[in-house]
Amino acid sequence: MNFPENGSKSIPPAPVEATSEKLLETFPSVEAMECMFADIFQGRPYRIVNQQIDEKGVVIFEVEGTDSTGDRMDLNFQRAKYDYTDPSIPSTTRYSGSIYTVLYMGDDPCGGECVANYRDGVWHRT
Repeated sequence: MNFPENGSKSIPPAPVEATSEKLLETFPSVEAMECMFADIFQGRPYRIVNQQIDEKGVVIFEVEGTDSTGDRMDLNFQRAKYDYTDPSIPSTTRYSGSIYTVLYMGDDPCGGECVANYRDGVWHRT
């Protein structure tokens, strides 16, 4: 999948929207998660190891796969546990969820980083 120059990607939102007085947010669906993870893994196979879903959409989504060199790579999405609609939080960090990667060298974790954030029904690659 290609991303616009700004690194954002539109993926169909979850069918259920969570509302608050501050904004209307759409959380990612399982299908949106699978699409994004397949894109990050660049077509390499991966295995879902944990998923938690509520009436608003995906809460946690964790997978295991391999990176481009064949080493283990884990990805996990978690919905924000803080009030991401709070206007006192800098707008650049107001995301309703994020995907993080854990990289391995053999069986040993050796690094990781945030690879994508979700806000307003759009993925923002980091």
